Amino acid sequence: MEGCAASVRAQRLGGLRIMIVGDRPENDRIARDLAASRPDVVALPHDDASAVRRWATAAQAPFLLTLSAGHRLVAGAVDAALALMASRPDVVAGFSRCAEADEAAPPAIDAWRVGDGLSAIRRMCGAAGAPLGDGPVVIRAPRAAPFGRLGDDGARLGAWLRLSLRGAIAECAAPLAVRTSAGFVDEGALLRSLDARREAFATFFRTDGRRLADAAALARLANLRLAQQAYWAACAERARGNSTASGDLLRFARRLAPAAGPRAWGALDAGRPPPAPEAGRLKAFCRRLALEVFP
Repeated sequence: MEGCAASVRAQRLGGLRIMIVGDRPENDRIARDLAASRPDVVALPHDDASAVRRWATAAQAPFLLTLSAGHRLVAGAVDAALALMASRPDVVAGFSRCAEADEAAPPAIDAWRVGDGLSAIRRMCGAAGAPLGDGPVVIRAPRAAPFGRLGDDGARLGAWLRLSLRGAIAECAAPLAVRTSAGFVDEGALLRSLDARREAFATFFRTDGRRLADAAALARLANLRLAQQAYWAACAERARGNSTASGDLLRFARRLAPAAGPRAWGALDAGRPPPAPEAGRLKAFCRRLALEVFP
C-alpha cells in the first residue's frame, strides 16, 4: 500500500488527494498510519460509518482515479488520464489493464480507444463482467457521484453499467499501472463474484437499463455467459477432486440456464473426463465443454 501511495505522489501533479479505502482490518491499520503522517492522504476504513459520506465528498472533485493497493501507477499515468478527459468531454470513464511486474516496458500511454456507452454495455453482457479488469480507472466525478464507492465485482459492474448510459467509455492501449502483489483470494471467491455479477445485471436491467431496446436479450446473454463461466469452473473443480465447490458452481449454472441442466454432467459422465490440472489443457477443455453444454 505504501508503494501504491508513493507512485501517486510521484506523478508530479499538485493538488492530488489520496483516499485509501480499506477492505479488511489489517489494511485499515496501514491506511490510518499513512494518513496520520501525510496531509494528502485520507483513510476510509471498511468499518467507518462515515466512509460513504466522505467518499461522496471526494466525488466533488473534477475527476477520480481508482487504484488497487497492490498496484503502482506508471510514470505519466495521471497526465495521460487527465489529457483524455480534457480532450474528450463525452468520455465519462477510462480504464486500462494492469501490467505484471516482469512485463516489458509498455508502449506510449497516451493512445486511447473510445467507444459509445451502449457498445460497452453489450461487451459487458457478452463477457459477464466489467470491462476494466483490475487496472486503474479514471472517472468524470460529477457523473460518477451517485454511484458511491466502487467495491466488489458486483458493485464495480453495476457502476460501469450505469456509467455507460451517460457517455462514452475509453480504454488505454497500454497499462497505466503495474501489479506489485497478488490480491487476497479465498476458496469461495469465484462463486460470490458470479452471484454478485448476476445481481448487478438483474438490478441494472430492472432499473436504469430497462429502457434499452434490446434489454431482455442482453439480460439473457449475461446470464448465459455467467452460466458458462460457472460450468467450466465446476468442471475444473471436479477434476481437482473438489466435489463441494463443483456442486455449488453447477447448481448456480443450472439456475441461470435451466434448459441445459440435464446435459450438464452428462457430457463428462459419457466418457470424456477432463485432462489432469497439471496437463495444462484443463482450462481450454472446460471452456470448450461449457460452450457445448450452454450454447
